[in-house]
Amino acid sequence: LMLGAGLTALTARRVTAYAPGTGLDIVQINRPGDASVNSYILEGRDSLVLIDGQRTGVEARQVTALARGLGKPVEAIVLSHE
Repeated sequence: LMLGAGLTALTARRVTAYAPGTGLDIVQINRPGDASVNSYILEGRDSLVLIDGQRTGVEARQVTALARGLGKPVEAIVLSHE
């Protein structure tokens, strides 16, 4: 999965950590380096849940763009820490 060229270096990968037939895909987005941050997009059959939105506005917009590219509505955004 590609994120904004020329912007902060984030990497994204699909994670298959679910039982077959559950209809859930997990996209992990990672900002490597000091003070690294992980974000997740939980992709269900009909909608998405975003978990943690990265550290900066630029990175959060990249996560948002990736979620929008999946073509499903966002049902919830979860921030696990301040």
